[in-house]
Amino acid sequence: MPKMIQHLSRRASRHTFAYAVAVFFVASAISGCASKFSTEPTPTATTNTVTLDEFFTPTPSGEADDYYILVDGEDDVEYSYFIDEQDYLNARDYDGKGNKNYYIFIHDYVKRGHGYGDHNHIHEFVKGPHHYHGVYIGHRAPDWTDSLALTATEKLQIDTAMMHFRACSKESVDSFRTQLKPFRAEFRAKRLSILADLDSGKITRDSARLLLDSAIVKYEAQTQLLRTSFVAELAVCRTTLDVDIKAILTPAQYQIWVRHRGW
Repeated sequence: MPKMIQHLSRRASRHTFAYAVAVFFVASAISGCASKFSTEPTPTATTNTVTLDEFFTPTPSGEADDYYILVDGEDDVEYSYFIDEQDYLNARDYDGKGNKNYYIFIHDYVKRGHGYGDHNHIHEFVKGPHHYHGVYIGHRAPDWTDSLALTATEKLQIDTAMMHFRACSKESVDSFRTQLKPFRAEFRAKRLSILADLDSGKITRDSARLLLDSAIVKYEAQTQLLRTSFVAELAVCRTTLDVDIKAILTPAQYQIWVRHRGW
């Protein structure tokens, strides 16, 4: 409220001021209703740090929706390999039965760390641009990150290890992000075009999934050599991270992390 008043001209009439106050309180009331009745999970405080969440995230791979190559203002959903959240859940839970053959293709991407919205890359975050935007969700299904049962000491040590990995990989990530940008932009445009056709009723969901599969194949074929070189550049950083993490975790915890780390 004070901030709004500061922006009002000293010459404003009482009528204008009263109108502004009314708008402010109406907006506040609407906002309160939206929070109270929202279908989104209730945000709660968390002790997780940025680097701890990155520990639960696959290291850079160079794919279109790779968390590490997102920049401020980008929405990871626009680069997603999935049509929407339901499409992701169908792929994640696909049991190999039925006639949805395309889920055999996309199911592998779930295992490599791809998700959608709340499930995309950074654990526990509400859909939005990427890690730095967000709030945590308080209620979610337990997953492998919970089974690690990290101690406070382990979390602090992991933070340090991840900060070292970030510093080690920064030059390669920054350079790769620039080189990959035109290919990612092309993939994004194609994906949004497919979704526009789906929303307008021009194509079915099955057709949209097949078209998106084709767009993924094209994007990855175009960028294969670039991504392969990028991952090779990260070999030393990954090896160092692996050594650091192995020294921090118990053997049982380490095996869980290895199964889910995406490399």
